Amino acid sequence: MPSLAGVTSPDEYNYPSPSHVLVTGATGFVGAHIVDLLLERGVKVTGTGRSQSKADQMKARRAEYGDLFSVAITGDLTAPDVFDDVVKDVDVVIHVASVSSPPSRALLTI
Repeated sequence: MPSLAGVTSPDEYNYPSPSHVLVTGATGFVGAHIVDLLLERGVKVTGTGRSQSKADQMKARRAEYGDLFSVAITGDLTAPDVFDDVVKDVDVVIHVASVSSPPSRALLTI
């Protein structure tokens, strides 16, 4: 297996550029940056988010990309089959969504 050290482009290994990428957690800090990098390169992106209001804000801030960017609302990430519909017709999934819950009181006591 060749080393990836010094690789500057996927073309060096003949990897095709994806034409449609799904970014889970796209409305979060890391996900939004990934979305922006992909859109700047002309890649079609579908992002996921749990909130319609955050999805609407994100879409509005990237209006110049038109149909290249869409956001699907997934809701509860722990629900079975939550990503079944949104993974259809994508070439790559970049999974940065996370399930977070507040720490228990026991962890906060000293």
